[in-house]
Amino acid sequence: MIRVREENKTEFQAEQTALHFLSHKNYTDRSFETLKKHLGGFEDDELRKILVRAGAIRTYREDQSEWWRLLSRMDEYIAKKK
Repeated sequence: MIRVREENKTEFQAEQTALHFLSHKNYTDRSFETLKKHLGGFEDDELRKILVRAGAIRTYREDQSEWWRLLSRMDEYIAKKK
């Protein structure tokens, strides 16, 4: 029981940390590599699931690098592109 509670606490904190990085006022997008560096200790696909639970979507750049952005910031992203 205690172990399950601690595992959920870790995932909850990981989601909060992901939200922190994806909510930064100067950056609508963050590379997967940056997020992985700051949210260490998770396998790649586990980290992707955390990002989806936090409300993020994945995109790829022309160089095929993986980037993430909060769906709630899509309008802001589009406005910056204009």
